[in-house]
Amino acid sequence: MIRALFSGSFDPFTIGHLDIAERAAAQVDELVVGVGANPAKTPMFTVEQRVAMASDALAHLGNVRVAALQGATMDAARGLGATLIVKGVRGTDDAA
Repeated sequence: MIRALFSGSFDPFTIGHLDIAERAAAQVDELVVGVGANPAKTPMFTVEQRVAMASDALAHLGNVRVAALQGATMDAARGLGATLIVKGVRGTDDAA
């Protein structure tokens, strides 16, 4: 079984995030979308709100679950038994 972790702040969960999640879900047995809390950032939405937004957007995918994460991505991946980490790539003109 291949389990992947797609982690991020997802503040908010966007169409771009949805696209990456759909593509990744098609390649693995299970995709965990991990919503993280970064203490260095001031989010627009709470972790609970971001989990709910991502869950709603991904409800049509049967092999995807959304979870709140704490700590480092590698530690979360290990704890979840994920063998892949999914990341998106941004262009230089998209940097915030």
